Amino acid sequence: MSSPSLSTFIPTGRIPAVERALLNTFGTTALSTIDILAGGLSGATTYKIALNGKDYLLKLEPSAPGITAAGKGLTCGEIATRAGVAPPIYYLDPAEGVTISGFIATRPLREVFDSPQKLLGELARTIRSIHAMPLLPKQNNMVAIADGIFKQLAASRTIGADLYAEVADCYAAIREGFPMGGSDMVPSHNDLNPNNLLCDGTRIWVIDWDAAFQNDRYVDLAIAANFFVADEEQARFFLEAYFESAVGDYKIAQLFIMRQLCYLIYGALILMRTGEGKLALASAEEQAAYGRGLLQEGINNIRSPRFQRSLYFVWS
Repeated sequence: MSSPSLSTFIPTGRIPAVERALLNTFGTTALSTIDILAGGLSGATTYKIALNGKDYLLKLEPSAPGITAAGKGLTCGEIATRAGVAPPIYYLDPAEGVTISGFIATRPLREVFDSPQKLLGELARTIRSIHAMPLLPKQNNMVAIADGIFKQLAASRTIGADLYAEVADCYAAIREGFPMGGSDMVPSHNDLNPNNLLCDGTRIWVIDWDAAFQNDRYVDLAIAANFFVADEEQARFFLEAYFESAVGDYKIAQLFIMRQLCYLIYGALILMRTGEGKLALASAEEQAAYGRGLLQEGINNIRSPRFQRSLYFVWS
C-alpha cells in the first residue's frame, strides 16, 4: 500500500513544516494513514496519523514566527503532559504551530464509566488534576474575552437582530450581576467538550490545550457540566466529587450561572465558526441549529426565576 499524499490533507503552505516534524520525530515522511479529526473551539486542525504500526496525533495551529520553544517556556500542553493529564508530546514547534503527540485509542466515556456517578466522579477527578497543575504561561482576561466574543457575534451577522438582542441582554445580566474573573483563579483548559476528553478504557486524557490559561475554576466545571450533567441532583454530586466535600447554595449558584455564560459563549463561537466553515460537527444547517440551541438554553435559564435566586446566593 502506498503512503498517502500529505498534499491531500495538509494545506500547501504547511507541508514543509509537517515534513520537518515527521523527519525529526520518525526519520521519514511516509505515513501509513492520515485522517482529519473533529476538534474543539480552538481553531487548530488535528489529524490521526499512523506509521510503523502506531498511531499519533498531528496538530496544526496558526504559525507564530519568532516564537521558539526555548523562548516561550513550557507550553500549556507540555505542562499538562508533565502533570499526567495530557498524552505525551513527541515534537513541538511553536513557531510553525506543529505538534505531534501520543494518540489515545479512545472508547466512549459513557461505555467505560457506565453510570452517571462513575462518569461524573472521573470527570471531577480529571478537572481537579487540571486545576492542581503549576501556573500556566498564558494570562488572559475572562471578561475581555467574553466581551470580544459577543462583539464579534454582532459584527458577524450570523443570527437575526431579535435573537442577538436577547443574547446581548442576557449577557449583560451576567456581566452586571455576576463577579467574573475573581480571585479564585486556577490553571484551566477552557474547552472541556467531549472531543477533547479521550478515554483509554481506564481513565480520561485531555487534549487540545490551545485555549488554556489561568481562569475561574467554575469555567471548566460549567463546560463539562453542560455536556454531561443531566439534572440538579447530578450537578450537586459533580461539585461534591470535585471539592471532595458537601457543597452549599453558594457553590451550586456559581456553577449554575457560569453554565449559562458558557452556553452563550459556545453558541456564539459555534455559529461564527460555522459561518467561516471552520467546524466539522455535521452539516452547516445542523451546526447552526446546535449553536442556536445553546444560545436559547442560556437565554431560557437566565430568564428563569432560578437565575435571580442564584445571584442572591452568590452575593449573600
